[in-house]
Amino acid sequence: MPNMRHNQTIVLLADGFDEVPTITVITALRDAGLRTKLVGLRSKPTAGSHGIVLIPDLSLSQLLETRTSISTLIVPGGGGHLERLRQDPRVNLILQRSTDSNVAFVTIGQGADKLLKEYVGDGPQCLSLYAEGLRTNELGCQIVNWLLETERE
Repeated sequence: MPNMRHNQTIVLLADGFDEVPTITVITALRDAGLRTKLVGLRSKPTAGSHGIVLIPDLSLSQLLETRTSISTLIVPGGGGHLERLRQDPRVNLILQRSTDSNVAFVTIGQGADKLLKEYVGDGPQCLSLYAEGLRTNELGCQIVNWLLETERE
């Protein structure tokens, strides 16, 4: 059962994200009862690196306007996805606000950890996982367990 301190987990998406680990993690988080929102650079459908399309729950602009309380920010890896995130000034803003608010950060896939380190360094609230080293069902479970453990501290 999730801790009451858990506000909301945000999964940040741009075109080109790596679908398999992203969908696996979203499913595990929601199955665990953690409030999870997909946030796209825009509110329109976002295509992954293999053409699978996810519809964001809200756009990054909407998230910034509502000042939603975030407990965890997840950044998936993926080809052009990371470069699109890096080029959008709103991403810098949400990462800075998240750093200032002691948000937990999770990266899944190569490259995502490098993007995050540009903004937050190597803090204790950062978990970087590589989908290649884990079975897909283990990836989601490991993230859920880490988040719940982090909230208990």
